[in-house]
Amino acid sequence: DSNDLTCRFSWAGTSRARRNTEQEIVCVSPLATRSGLAFVGISNNGQDFSETEVPFYFFDETVSYQVQPSFGAVSGGTPVTISGNEEFVPSQESRCIFESTTVKGTVVGSTVVCVTPGRETTGSVSLTVALDGQKFYCPPTDPQTSNAPCAFLYLDEFGVTSVFPTVASTNGGVTVTVVGFGLLDEQTAKCRFGAE
Repeated sequence: DSNDLTCRFSWAGTSRARRNTEQEIVCVSPLATRSGLAFVGISNNGQDFSETEVPFYFFDETVSYQVQPSFGAVSGGTPVTISGNEEFVPSQESRCIFESTTVKGTVVGSTVVCVTPGRETTGSVSLTVALDGQKFYCPPTDPQTSNAPCAFLYLDEFGVTSVFPTVASTNGGVTVTVVGFGLLDEQTAKCRFGAE
C-alpha cells in the first residue's frame, strides 16, 4: 500500500486514500468552498494523477428544498416535485423515501420528481430525497432542529359525482358547480375540462 495514494476532487482539493482491493480505494471528500460539479482523479504517488476522471457533485446543506404538491391521495400515484435553488446531478440512484417506503426518482435540473406510493392510512409522513445514498433534507420548521425531513400528507380519496350546468359556450366564462367527495379548500382546488 502506498502512503501517497491520493484522490483529487479538481477545484475542491485532495485527500489521502485507503486501498480496499486492487480495484477499489476509499477517500473522504475535502471541505468545499462552494457547491458544484467536480471531477475525481487518483494518484499512486501524490503527484501524477489519472488522465481519466469521474464527475462528483458537492451540494450545499443549507439550501432550502420545497415539496409540490405536499399532499395527495392514499391510493398513491401523485407526481411530487422536490425543488431546490441549485442544480442536482442526474443519478441512477435518485430515490424518494416516504416514511419507510422507497421509490425511484428522476432528476431534472434543480428538481427531483417521484411518484407517491400507496398507503393504507391518511396522515403526514416524512419525505427524504437521496442521491447516490446521500440524503437531502427540507429546512427545519424548528430552528433547534437540523436535517429535518420534508413532509407529505396522505388524504382520503377524492372525486366528482356531478357538475351543473353540464353544457357551456366555447367562449367560456360560465360558472360551474362541482359536487364531489374529499374536496379541499378553494386555494388548492382546480377544475380540469377535458384532457391536457
